[in-house]
Amino acid sequence: MTIRQTTTLLNGPRWFSHSSGPRMSSNPVIRGAAVATSIAAAVAATITVQQTAVGPLHNDPSPSVPALAISGKINPGEKGVVGGDGEELRLLVWGSNRSRIISPDSSDAMQIRTPSVASFLQDVALRDLAVHATHAVCVDGRGDVYQWGDGFFDQKSSSDDRKPVLTLQGKNITRVQVTESRIFALSASGKVYVISSEAAQQKPNLGAVTPSSASWWGTGWFWGGETGIQHFEIEPAQQLAWREKIISIAAGRDHLLALTSSGRTFVHPFSKDANTHGQLGFRKFDIPDPSCSTSTSRLHVELPPRAVADPYAKNTRYARESPSGSPAAALLPVSENLMNLDDRNLKFSDRLFEVPALRGVHVIQIAAGSRSSFVRTDTGSVLG
Repeated sequence: MTIRQTTTLLNGPRWFSHSSGPRMSSNPVIRGAAVATSIAAAVAATITVQQTAVGPLHNDPSPSVPALAISGKINPGEKGVVGGDGEELRLLVWGSNRSRIISPDSSDAMQIRTPSVASFLQDVALRDLAVHATHAVCVDGRGDVYQWGDGFFDQKSSSDDRKPVLTLQGKNITRVQVTESRIFALSASGKVYVISSEAAQQKPNLGAVTPSSASWWGTGWFWGGETGIQHFEIEPAQQLAWREKIISIAAGRDHLLALTSSGRTFVHPFSKDANTHGQLGFRKFDIPDPSCSTSTSRLHVELPPRAVADPYAKNTRYARESPSGSPAAALLPVSENLMNLDDRNLKFSDRLFEVPALRGVHVIQIAAGSRSSFVRTDTGSVLG
């Protein structure tokens, strides 16, 4: 499959793989490719892809190109291993290694000032890659997900255990999005999965009750599998049309946007801060009731934007008491039934909700920021 260049609204061009090999295309414009990275300002680490000769970019690996090792450790492959088109796969990295993302084998927080080949990903076919301030995630040619970085591993782990580890397998993942607490993965079939960004939080609680009627148990959660990692499938609250599926996702700091093949836009709030600036496009939604063990019990909650909850917050320099008398309520405008809920739990929210204002609007591109959401329509208009 030949890779195409896409353009995000906020981050510019995005490329999904890389290669170096003989000339395969007559197009003189194609000179190289870069794997886009969502790197926090604190780390300023950059990962790109190199193509030393003009040629097509492939999203799927050749049978002769090694994928990531099933054992969970990276398999750089043998020197000189090339794909079916005579292409060598390289990943170029530079920036700070403070969180051991661009050089997992090194415990030194060194600064790589010039692009260098990442040996731990040499000759590895990648479908997608995303980087956060303290952890990173990638998808190999088989559609399996790997994670690494100091933010992913337990702080007590030794430096020898810092290489990418297999966490989500057998789901045919094509795209990943990374946040501080969660990793979102989109499969080729249009399913959206979420796993924790921390290895310690991915271990299943074997003593927990697993009600078969709950959507996040059974087929949703992965128990006793090859990796033994808890993962959760996020499903649309509104039914999709026949043959309609999710084709793109974009993660902000506290919310996730999803785009379907029919141009519908959905959003998934995964924390109490998901609508502080109105980035959801709605205020009221429902989440699983943590006090009930069945999936039929839902908790109706509300996340009003701060400007709506307290429109005069910045009109005085004196602190005003919250109507409820709770300091937490003054800082975070949420409905009362959300006050004592832990939004760090992956089961805090389990659905994607269609944005009411975008119903009937055919969207072809989505982008999410920490406090905003943007879409591009088929007419070229950008809405946010």
